[in-house]
Amino acid sequence: LFVKPDLLLLDDAFSAVDTATEERIVQGLREALPDTAVLLVSHRVSTLKLCSRVLILEDGRISADGSPEDLLQQEGFFFEMARREQLARRVGLEA
Repeated sequence: LFVKPDLLLLDDAFSAVDTATEERIVQGLREALPDTAVLLVSHRVSTLKLCSRVLILEDGRISADGSPEDLLQQEGFFFEMARREQLARRVGLEA
């Protein structure tokens, strides 16, 4: 029996899959659990871009909060992580 939770916690659940697979999994979760709040912990910006809201934690405190688009515009920590991830993909350091 499958119970639809009110909250689903995923702690770095997509670290071992490529971004295309990750997107399919997230889309499947959205379709299967439309009324479930999902708390997603990740160090990959590609994962966080799929979220509606992102909280950046530094030294145990929230240092930034907003949509992925908003955080990219602020050119802070999230922007730098996105830039590094993009550069790593270009030189083949990340799948």
